[in-house]
Amino acid sequence: MAFSRLTLIKFIELVLVIACVVLHYNSMEAGDNFHLFFTSAVFGGYLIIMIGLVLGFFVDTAFGKRVDLYFTILGGLLFISAGIMTYNHFSGRPKLLETETSRYGMMKAWASIIAGVIFFVDGVFTFRAE
Repeated sequence: MAFSRLTLIKFIELVLVIACVVLHYNSMEAGDNFHLFFTSAVFGGYLIIMIGLVLGFFVDTAFGKRVDLYFTILGGLLFISAGIMTYNHFSGRPKLLETETSRYGMMKAWASIIAGVIFFVDGVFTFRAE
């Protein structure tokens, strides 16, 4: 296993995706069906993708730079979109109506946005191909 900066970033991305899935499970509410479907698809789909990518890095299986760049840029866009949609849904609630679900929802929104930014950072490192 070649441990590098990219391997560390991939592992951090996997941890953030797992956190988003757990937070999504605990705050599964949405203003409409599209928002619920979109966030579930992004988090669940990227959980499968990231497990495959991280396992590929750990067993030193080569896969294309273009494929990795595609998944990181698309992941950044999708996670930031899901985070903004979730933030818009859970923000603006009065303190009296704030529940544990809404706190998990706000944590999910920020974790998703942070994951999207890390995906873009990974894209930069992948493009530079250290």
